[in-house]
Amino acid sequence: MYAMSLLDETDEIMMWDGGNPLHPQPPFNYILTFNIAGLTNEYYGVANFIREGRVVEVPTFKDEDYEIVEFPAPIGKMEAFVAGGGTSTMPWTFEGKLKTLWNKTLRWPGHFAEWQAYMKAGLLETEPIDVNGTKVSPRDVLHTLLDPKLRLNLASRTSSSCACWPRAASMADRRKCCFVLVDRFDEATGFTAMERTTGWMDRSRPFSNARGVTPRGVNRPRSPCQGRSM
Repeated sequence: MYAMSLLDETDEIMMWDGGNPLHPQPPFNYILTFNIAGLTNEYYGVANFIREGRVVEVPTFKDEDYEIVEFPAPIGKMEAFVAGGGTSTMPWTFEGKLKTLWNKTLRWPGHFAEWQAYMKAGLLETEPIDVNGTKVSPRDVLHTLLDPKLRLNLASRTSSSCACWPRAASMADRRKCCFVLVDRFDEATGFTAMERTTGWMDRSRPFSNARGVTPRGVNRPRSPCQGRSM
């Protein structure tokens, strides 16, 4: 929204974002900082985007939407692919107002192929299957086995990082507005980058409203950032 506010007219919104370990450790090169069911829910199914001005459903983890994105140091090259949930309610808010709106998840190289293999093996399916006379959900098995392994790196919370790269474009005057946000573990508070970039806002607003610091009711956030069009 802030990027859009810097343009007289906006036609396209493209976003890349993800929470990852700053120093990835094999074999998974990933750190789980929230419920694993939230991760698999985003990975399996469809994402809602805007294409040609209309809301469309786009399948997750498809090869045709995969790309490599280069971030400034120390991040470097990351994979970007379609996962669900990243656009929230934006497609319906901006349907007919934007020509294009999409979001891609960022991960360290190798993550995409690894999780595609899990999907092709059927490990993200939720329908119970028979295993030696017992009905089990493949996804529940994946959660049980993988969750503790992905959380092993949480002992080193200082490794957490989040990267976000939103870009707004105006086709009319050929202007673009781009931002790069990289956040890390905060030593002063002990909060991970994921907690700082996703949880602080939701937690602080109710208290601010109750104390009269912010206006009551539904109000969009006001960004203190200063930006420039490019």
